[in-house]
Amino acid sequence: MRKTIKWDDIECVARVEMEEHRMEFEVFEITAWSEGKDGKYSELEFERKGATNGMDTTEDMDEAQTLIKGCVKWDACSHVTFGDDDGYIHLCGGSSWFNFMEATKRVWKIAMKELPEEHSKDMFDLELFDNK
Repeated sequence: MRKTIKWDDIECVARVEMEEHRMEFEVFEITAWSEGKDGKYSELEFERKGATNGMDTTEDMDEAQTLIKGCVKWDACSHVTFGDDDGYIHLCGGSSWFNFMEATKRVWKIAMKELPEEHSKDMFDLELFDNK
């Protein structure tokens, strides 16, 4: 089962695919909104893979630069890649850092909720994120 989740508040979109004992994920940063057929600015744009400037965008997530991608397994072991081929990502200011961390947290919450019940709840402790 594959689903796409749009997080307007942190300007990111996640694609999540559940398998039997793991969750694959990709997170893309929304860089702009373009005018849709309805006349509203509702079409999402993402920086294109290999772009040399911020104006090189695409509406196709398959062509978009990945912010983070990877998988979370049933036992909470994870494999994560930042960016695409070279591992490079660009975070512009404090809000980008916050959005990046929040997207990571949200991916973790989805894994915690969706993965099979036989996993160790201790390994999926969210209180670690809320270090107060």
